Amino acid sequence: MAILDNLERTTKSVAEVPVDFAKAGVETLMGENPLPKMKESVKRGLWDTVTLGPRMLRDTVAGVLKGTLRLTWNVIKLLPLPLPMLDSWKKERGNTMLRTKDALDLFRFDQKFPPLDFSGKTRAS
Repeated sequence: MAILDNLERTTKSVAEVPVDFAKAGVETLMGENPLPKMKESVKRGLWDTVTLGPRMLRDTVAGVLKGTLRLTWNVIKLLPLPLPMLDSWKKERGNTMLRTKDALDLFRFDQKFPPLDFSGKTRAS
C-alpha cells in the first residue's frame, strides 16, 4: 500500500502546480506577491517527482523482506523441531499439523475406493 501512497503523493503534488499558479494569479489581482507560493509549489512538485524512485525502491525492499520473514516463520512453524515452545505456538502448530493430516487423509485411496478386482466377476454375482 505504501507504493500506491507514494504514487498518489507525487501525482497530487505535480497536479497542484497549475492550480497553485491559478490561485497566485487571483492573488496578484488582490495585490499580493504570487512568486513565493509559485516557487514553493514547483519545488514541492519537483522534489516529490525526484524522490519517487528511491521511496518506491525502499518500500519494495521493505515489502519483500517482510514477505520473506513471514514465509520463513510459517515454514519454521511446520517443522517438527524439539524446541521449548510457547503455549500459543504449540497450539497454533498443533492446529496446523492436524489440518495438514486431515488434508492428506483425503488423498488416501483405501478410504475412498474399494480395492480393484480384475478377476472378471461383478460385485452383484
